[in-house]
Amino acid sequence: MSPSGNHILVTLVELATMVALLTGCGQVDRPGPEGEITLEVVSYKQLKEAIKAQQGKVIVVDVWGEYCAPCKKEFPNLVKLHDRYSKEGLVCMSVSIDSEENDPSSLAFLKSKGATFSNFRMEKPEELTSRWRFSYIPAVFVFDQKGKRYSYISGDPIVPFSYANVEAKVKELIRSKQVTEKRKPADQE
Repeated sequence: MSPSGNHILVTLVELATMVALLTGCGQVDRPGPEGEITLEVVSYKQLKEAIKAQQGKVIVVDVWGEYCAPCKKEFPNLVKLHDRYSKEGLVCMSVSIDSEENDPSSLAFLKSKGATFSNFRMEKPEELTSRWRFSYIPAVFVFDQKGKRYSYISGDPIVPFSYANVEAKVKELIRSKQVTEKRKPADQE
């Protein structure tokens, strides 16, 4: 190999090392600045902490899979819901139950849909499905402002899935908070 060829090889190795260090050596993507679309691999405990951190807001968690056609068909409605109600206290999150080898296509899908909210992939999807007790996806969970599960809507074979149902639950919770805030005495504000 020529001296200039060695120089190029060393530069490529240095570049690869820098990329590995900056990207976390295997982490799909780190949460970036607001608006940046990422996919973070999380444990069940980390997902629960992410939900708890949003207490005081209405939270919609959409559980999906890259392999699931109904999930991908309905996913743009999650993005619309986020766009429509985030200023009123709604937080949207997506949770992929795909395997690690699907990370690149899952991230590409999220980017193509403009999913600028928190996007997670479960390390152990079976832990989520058993603890939250669901069998079919898409599965959407709506949490109230106290972090309690308010509603569960799933794409099971008998009842068709609809984001209209999710939006109705979100509106109920946002409206109930607005009514509660209007009723507060002036000394409690």
